Amino acid sequence: MCVREGLGQPLDGSRAILRPRNALPTAPASSPDRCGNELMRHNPARSPARSISAVFVTLVLASIAVPAQTQGAKFKVLHTFHGPNGNGPAGALAMDSAGNLYGTTEAGGTGKCGNYGCGTAFKLNKDGKQVWLHSFNVADGEEPSAGLLRDSAGNLFGTTDYGGKMNCLSGCGVVFNLDSSGMESVRYRFKAPPDGDTPQSLLARDKLGKSMA
Repeated sequence: MCVREGLGQPLDGSRAILRPRNALPTAPASSPDRCGNELMRHNPARSPARSISAVFVTLVLASIAVPAQTQGAKFKVLHTFHGPNGNGPAGALAMDSAGNLYGTTEAGGTGKCGNYGCGTAFKLNKDGKQVWLHSFNVADGEEPSAGLLRDSAGNLFGTTDYGGKMNCLSGCGVVFNLDSSGMESVRYRFKAPPDGDTPQSLLARDKLGKSMA
């Protein structure tokens, strides 16, 4: 099949550019192919195209970033995780009327799950200071990737992807709750299909106050 204009990729690693025979020559020696196009070869190692592209990308990124920085938006780091107090916050945060924040980290904490911990659940005050921290330890759950559901009494409900020590390799996951002081209890341990395993979604609550995954 003949292509009038386009890009080809020769086996020798150079870049091939096809142009019509009647176009003005813009490159070194060329030769016609079987379709009547002229084939011009450029060695990428000898071409400034890569450096030009890098400059172009840098300029584009700068044009995107600079306006965002000049809009006067205020950004403040409330809390920094560093391993023992959590690692890898992924789920959505919950907030109460006083501005306290509740959430989870997939790793970190003091639980013994490899080199990264089993994950945590935490409470931060409105200034970002940690009020309490729960570290999972496999038996009560491992790797909570979803956020926490909070009820009107201040109780928190969530899931972990693994842990619980049932029939799965490191547990099939659990549903847990934390009271207002951060004390955890396991509400349900999954037992692998058909019962279920690896719950990763945020829990929902119906009108009767029952939690559902």
